[in-house]
Amino acid sequence: MRYWTKSMTKHREYELRSYVELFGTRNGFLKAADAGERSLYEPAWRLYFEVLTWHRLGQDLYSKEFLELAYATLDSWRMNIRGAKLLEFNKFQENIRVHKEEFEELRNCRIDAVNPEQCEKAKALFRKLRIMKSGRQLVGKSKLMHFYLPNFIPIIDTANTIRVVRAGRYPADEAIFFSKMLDWCRNLCKDFNLKEDDQPSTPFNQVDLKLPLPKLIDDAIMMK
Repeated sequence: MRYWTKSMTKHREYELRSYVELFGTRNGFLKAADAGERSLYEPAWRLYFEVLTWHRLGQDLYSKEFLELAYATLDSWRMNIRGAKLLEFNKFQENIRVHKEEFEELRNCRIDAVNPEQCEKAKALFRKLRIMKSGRQLVGKSKLMHFYLPNFIPIIDTANTIRVVRAGRYPADEAIFFSKMLDWCRNLCKDFNLKEDDQPSTPFNQVDLKLPLPKLIDDAIMMK
């Protein structure tokens, strides 16, 4: 008979499905990422395109205009329906602006080049940030952090990431799972040698814009 200690059980609680099992090879990953549908005719994609454009133009990410864009994009990504509820906008923007220094410290980080110290700082920011009324914060916070750190933070989604990578089991500690997903994505990029130039064939109906690697990972997971 095998006996599990408490520490062994805790370890298994946050065990993630292997990306090699999911995609097989680098080519398998790129094929899955390329299969996603992307269209500016879809409101959610159009708003996300505006978020990325804001970054490309170097505009103020803490202005009321960008905060309204981030709020609207979260809403279009189903973060304000049923059990998921965003804070009222005034509290939402206050809770982001108070962490401006921490966001800015990580702004140039890329998931294919980050180190463990930077991942720990992202985890600490995740723990402190609060943008949702609802008890569960993981999905909304990961998406908001991705809007501010698009080249670093993975998008975590109940219907896709948790379903595929964790077989549908919602994590008991959201911050630990967030940290595990950072490592999972970082190692995936390293082992599959993913770079910024690894792009889908037509990301936005031939609009000249590169998708961040964390979004490509999200798209590839969606196809599984």
